Amino acid sequence: MNSRTENILVATVKEYIRTGAPVSSNRLFLDYDFGIKPASIRSELNELEETGWLEQLHISGGRVPTDKALELFAEKVREELISNPKKEKNIVNLAELIIEGELKSFVHELSQALHLLSAGLAEDNLSVHTCGLDELFNCMEVPTTKVFYEIAKDVESLEARMTELLEDKDENYNNGPRAFIGKKSPLIRHAQVTTIFDIFEINDSRVLFATFGPRRMDYRKNFKVFLTLRDTFKNYE
Repeated sequence: MNSRTENILVATVKEYIRTGAPVSSNRLFLDYDFGIKPASIRSELNELEETGWLEQLHISGGRVPTDKALELFAEKVREELISNPKKEKNIVNLAELIIEGELKSFVHELSQALHLLSAGLAEDNLSVHTCGLDELFNCMEVPTTKVFYEIAKDVESLEARMTELLEDKDENYNNGPRAFIGKKSPLIRHAQVTTIFDIFEINDSRVLFATFGPRRMDYRKNFKVFLTLRDTFKNYE
């Protein structure tokens, strides 16, 4: 993928996250300067659809990103914030709860700060604390009883999955926060849910924190929170 095509893809994802609506070539032409006309942008969108990055729900409508595109976008946001750290100031104070051993209070405050479902598990106390399932339900893109039931059933497996993940020594899970969309998540695997989690070393114990939101979540804000936590705990050590 060349740089212009990637820029068009990233812009499409941004617009979709912002509006929740399919993104048209005309909308991209009006809001972004790619140096090409709408017809050329449309051609780029067609190619991105053919290669699995976008999909068109209706023949005459715009495009929406696939999970593959959202994962690329999330990774680009993560890498940008790692290169140019920006702290969430209120989270620095919140991290003190963990340092003091107040895992349950921390998870509650994290959920309130992000308005998402949050969960925490410490290696030396294998009991998962969760808070904010109602927050997750409030921001679902397809808020149906069936979706709520499916997510609630998936949450029932969260403790076992978090325990397994915390015990996994895979280095891929120990190098900063990661985002997983839908069924690729090792935790909540519902197609409409995005998982961001990280594993920290705190007071000689491994601790796993995760937050769960819609596919259109604010990736930048959530990664900033997790990277702020990582930096705070590192400085504490």
